[in-house]
Amino acid sequence: MTAGINTSLKSKAFQHLMEHAHEGVLCYKADGKIVYVNPALLKVVGYKRNDLIEKQITKILFEKDKDIWKFAVEKLKPGKSIILSLKLKTKNNTEHWFEANITNKLNEKSVAAYVINFKDVHLTRQNATKEADTSKLLEVITQNVQDGIFVGMLGEQFIFANDAFLKISGYDSVEELQKVQPRDLYVNDKIRLEILTMMSQGKVVKNMEVAFYRKDKSIAWTRLTIGFLNAPGRENQYIGTVQDISEQRKSEQIIRENQQLLSSISNNIQEGFYRSSPSKGLVYANKSFAKIFGYETIEEVLKAQVSTFYKDPAEREKLIALEKEHGIITNAEVQYRRKDGSIFIGSLNSTIFIQEDGEMLMDGVIRDITQFKKREEEVIRLSENLRAIMESTRESIYALDTHFRYMAFNKNHAEIMKLLYGATIEIGGNFKDYVKGSVDEKWFPLEIQRALNGERLVKDYHVNYEGYPERDIRITFNPIVNAENEVRGAAMFVVDVTMQKKVRAQADKLLNNLSALIDSTKDSVFSVDRDLKYLIFNQEHKRQIKVATGIDLKEGESLLTIYPIQTFQFFHQQLQLALQSNQFTTEITFPNQVINEVSFNPVLNTTGETIGVAVFIRDVSIRKRNEQKIKLLNDELINQNWKLEAREEELKLALEELSERNFELDQFMYKTSHDLRSPLSSVLGLINLAKLDDDKNRLSDYLLKIEGRIRKLDEFVKSMLNYARVSRSEVNNTQVFPEEIVNNCLRELEYLENFKQIQVNINCPDKRAVQTDATTLRLIIANIVSNAFKYYNPRVSSFLNISIVINQSEIEFVFEDNGIGIHQEYLDKIFDMFFRATEKSEGSGLGMYIVKQAVDKLKGKINLQSEYGKGTTITLIIPYHK
Repeated sequence: MTAGINTSLKSKAFQHLMEHAHEGVLCYKADGKIVYVNPALLKVVGYKRNDLIEKQITKILFEKDKDIWKFAVEKLKPGKSIILSLKLKTKNNTEHWFEANITNKLNEKSVAAYVINFKDVHLTRQNATKEADTSKLLEVITQNVQDGIFVGMLGEQFIFANDAFLKISGYDSVEELQKVQPRDLYVNDKIRLEILTMMSQGKVVKNMEVAFYRKDKSIAWTRLTIGFLNAPGRENQYIGTVQDISEQRKSEQIIRENQQLLSSISNNIQEGFYRSSPSKGLVYANKSFAKIFGYETIEEVLKAQVSTFYKDPAEREKLIALEKEHGIITNAEVQYRRKDGSIFIGSLNSTIFIQEDGEMLMDGVIRDITQFKKREEEVIRLSENLRAIMESTRESIYALDTHFRYMAFNKNHAEIMKLLYGATIEIGGNFKDYVKGSVDEKWFPLEIQRALNGERLVKDYHVNYEGYPERDIRITFNPIVNAENEVRGAAMFVVDVTMQKKVRAQADKLLNNLSALIDSTKDSVFSVDRDLKYLIFNQEHKRQIKVATGIDLKEGESLLTIYPIQTFQFFHQQLQLALQSNQFTTEITFPNQVINEVSFNPVLNTTGETIGVAVFIRDVSIRKRNEQKIKLLNDELINQNWKLEAREEELKLALEELSERNFELDQFMYKTSHDLRSPLSSVLGLINLAKLDDDKNRLSDYLLKIEGRIRKLDEFVKSMLNYARVSRSEVNNTQVFPEEIVNNCLRELEYLENFKQIQVNINCPDKRAVQTDATTLRLIIANIVSNAFKYYNPRVSSFLNISIVINQSEIEFVFEDNGIGIHQEYLDKIFDMFFRATEKSEGSGLGMYIVKQAVDKLKGKINLQSEYGKGTTITLIIPYHK
């Protein structure tokens, strides 16, 4: 058999390729003796060829892997292959990871042996381990910060889901998610049943890869951790976290597909072997080479121009020059171009040699390392994501390995270490060295060691440092485990809870004070939440419940136990009314004929939401009986004194009216004397100025100003007369035409300066006459209309719209203008005596006051609405006699 194998290897070209292959190649006979080992494998395991030839294959296997090897090979049929991932034992007795592709060639006479291709995956496994460690660290951190989190009730529905879970599942809200049965999200129902089985055994399902249906029925791959809640009353509820690993699964699928492609049967070699000549180009290539470059057959790739294999054709000349200089190229990273034009990164090993005829040849091996480079980038991105999460929180976060050396920390932790211990920390530095000599040296590492032993704990501490005095902190210690569930380190999360504890202490103090306060009353006092469960109650209420029902009341007890709905239906109706934010007091007669005065008060949270009801119950049975007796006596007394009270009321109203009139008279006299003296003083001042001014030409100016003051005085006197007319005259109803009244008022106001600047529109469909006081009505309308002219807006096209509607018993006038309007804060003062709403007003301030008095005299109503800068609308309603 050895001779047969040697014969198959005599092909110089093939032997040369095998001797320079990246991958290890080994052949052994059915009796387990090794008959061939190539240099690539010998270099890695450290043996010389004679150390292994004719030796048993088990020589390079670890004891624990021999059974697996034997089982796999015995089941391998002739012509078939199997891939194993295992460790080979080196000459130094160290382990080295390979991916072994074992092919049974015992049926081929020229070989008659097992042929094994060893792909070196040691670095990949190390990177995978590092990646797994980093992933676990990231997982620990995200479990404390953000992950998809959900809570559900077994066999029913989701109770809670955070935003991250909604995003992963594709639902817009928790309410929408609650309409979906959790079981319908599982793609594989067998997996769901397996999870339920583990949970029923009290186990927590950790980091299981599970496929879920999103809302749009697409599939999301997640890493699921789930278990039952360990809390009273929640035994049938579970909580879980998920991480979206869909993209990771896609990447892993691509990697698996590439691995299957690279481990194809073609030559049992996953690398592209070739031979080329600087002058002739490519003279040999294997199937893997053709596939790497995207060609269907070896013949097709041999016909291609060698320069087309490179992204930059000049790169080939550089490599040839380098190879001529050194004779060999090792692990050079080259950017190649496939047939379809896509670019990939290849790892190149090549050797140059001279044939007997003097022709220069180059034998090389190309490995596509694009995916490997992508995984390196993924590891880098993973580290960057980890750093971003750590720096986004205000917590102090750091991670130590099993020797207390820093694996990671955020900026906050570095600042804290500098502040408390004066230490400038760095990755790889020993935490114990940094805290050495401090008050924390003895106890702090002990707590961390508990996490390194696999224990997760949360502890609160009160600390007092020079730069950090009198503070309360909470530290969460989390073990970091790798894929084999081995503890590789510990992650710590430090939060300042000083303010939180102060608030809690204040809340406890407030609760104690509240309890003392309600216990000091003889009334029955209690509070329930929206589910009608007791939150707090005083001793009197507890005593009454004990006497009435024998129940020893406790917090959390349902009120329905004490007050069943069927017996206390009205009481429950009042509770539901209070839960709608209504506060009220009512009397309730309970089945034992006890009359209670019950006060219902909604309990609100900081956002104003009703979260419960506080109830105060006072027994008023005796008071009610006494009140009934007193009522009978009072009824008789009231019956005898009602006439006296009526007369006293009339006298009181008369006195109030007289007092009001006296006050108005005082105001009127003061304002009248002031407004009469002001124009007269101005006239006297202008006369004195005219006497002193020698320029007679200015006399007309003085006369015009005197005339203006006299006109103002005249206007004020007219206002006084109108006021007197309204106050003293009696209502004299006559037949009037409302539209005619309005037109007469407009004609009387034609002298006003702004009269022609305003477009007046009157709408009065009903022309009939009505019975009312024409003089008073004219006075009202004249004052309203004159204001529209006095306070028009010169910057717009001004209008005054007057509509008149005659109803069955009243006339409705609506006056709408687009004048300067009135500020909002003045609207409630418009009808006050002597009030002026604008600086432009030069009137007496009695106009709208007189209007209101006149409207009241006619038993009408007036409403004014105005917006500053936009205009005013006045609605006037006057009753009339038929």
